Amino acid sequence: MDLQGRMERISTYIHENYDQKISLDSMASREGFSRTYFSHFFKRNFGITFKDYLNNLRCEKARTLLTTKENLLNISYMCGFSDIRSLNTAFVKFYGVLPKDYRRNNTLPPKPEPISFNQDEIDNQVFYSDQGSFDILRYYFEKHFEVVPIGF
Repeated sequence: MDLQGRMERISTYIHENYDQKISLDSMASREGFSRTYFSHFFKRNFGITFKDYLNNLRCEKARTLLTTKENLLNISYMCGFSDIRSLNTAFVKFYGVLPKDYRRNNTLPPKPEPISFNQDEIDNQVFYSDQGSFDILRYYFEKHFEVVPIGF
């Protein structure tokens, strides 16, 4: 079977049945794979673990339902979570905020920008002697303050 077709079939099944109990074992069985092989296959081809993929989809559905007056327990069940605690845990993992807080504010905290390091700058760090450090501090204080602190 071709890879693209298999991935589409897996994705379609998950999207159509996210509100039901879906386990790694049941998905592996559907595809004729062992649990371990399916887990590795899924991570390699989808770039995310099966559990994270499923919970992310469920959280997205829950997020849309949080704009309604539906209670959290019903939203949990409607999105395939077994209870509110499971919804809370997954929601905090993906959005960094509890569902009830999202509902109250209807906003998500901004995602932090990924930190990238410029290896050239790291490799070219300069270490100063005690006197050199002292001179830099003196210059800083003279430039930014009218009075240089005692001891400088």
